[in-house]
Amino acid sequence: MPETKKNAIAIDFRQLLKQERAKARSNKKKSQLTSIKPISETNIINHDENKNIEHSLSQSSQSEMYLRQLLKWTQKHMLNHTIPIASPLPNRSSCINSIYYIPNFLPFEFSELLLHWLQSIPTLSSTSSSQNTYSSHIGKWTPLHHAKRKVLLYDATISPIPPPLQYIIDLLLFHNVFSSDDPQTIPNHILINEYQPGQGILYHTDGPTYQPKTVTISIGNSHVLFRFHPRYPQNNQPTTEKLFVSGRGSCLMFEHEAYTEYLHGIEEVLQESICSNSCLNWEDYCQECQTYNNNEYDYDVYREKYDKASDMVQRGYRISLTFRHKIKE
Repeated sequence: MPETKKNAIAIDFRQLLKQERAKARSNKKKSQLTSIKPISETNIINHDENKNIEHSLSQSSQSEMYLRQLLKWTQKHMLNHTIPIASPLPNRSSCINSIYYIPNFLPFEFSELLLHWLQSIPTLSSTSSSQNTYSSHIGKWTPLHHAKRKVLLYDATISPIPPPLQYIIDLLLFHNVFSSDDPQTIPNHILINEYQPGQGILYHTDGPTYQPKTVTISIGNSHVLFRFHPRYPQNNQPTTEKLFVSGRGSCLMFEHEAYTEYLHGIEEVLQESICSNSCLNWEDYCQECQTYNNNEYDYDVYREKYDKASDMVQRGYRISLTFRHKIKE
């Protein structure tokens, strides 16, 4: 065994261990610093998603605010709103004898609050096919890409009807538009359509899924001509009957033959002609066109419209709320 030199330095293992630990900590810090990446497109996309979430939360806050205002209004006024008595429209066709129209069915202030609340409800975000169920559409606006507009659905067989819409149902029952004595006819399904200027809907029937009675309430202050077309036209029948519908809280109800034997729809036009001999409720249109003076109709304006016997209806923004009783399967 070779002889060890006297001046050789002995290894201090404790000190060496400390040095190795310090070196390891230093390398770990450097690794963490190099792993920090600059802002990338992915980061930007996530930031935009956060903005969408914030916008959705903002919409929810607005919706809750308008909902509180509507509840406050309904609690204050309850069902004391007086409306005209509904009567059948003039019978110009052998089959259409079950159409009723009530102008100003909803109070103006309630209609405006209702409009703001509906507009504040969030739109359904895109979902996978597994999440795209019937119940996922309830309570949120759903884009109809083929029609380029939105619909909103409430179904009491799935979830409770929101209080503002329940108030309208109570109003319909209170004024005998629907019978409160027959649970099989009380509305439990509400389809809400949003129409931009010029948008319409193809001729259709509501079908056997519902009891043969439909009520449509229109808000948004824009008017429209609602058309009825016979499913099986007879030689002596008019091709299409027109009905003026006001966007200021009016109520249109049709049932029986008008429900089962006629298609109904709205033309996709920005304006459409209306005349006394082709409109089922020409007088309602003339009254709607009044200028108001101290809440009274200006008779001269009414007479001018009535004598003219024709006019053009300009189409704007409108929301329709359709109330029906869905038959349980």
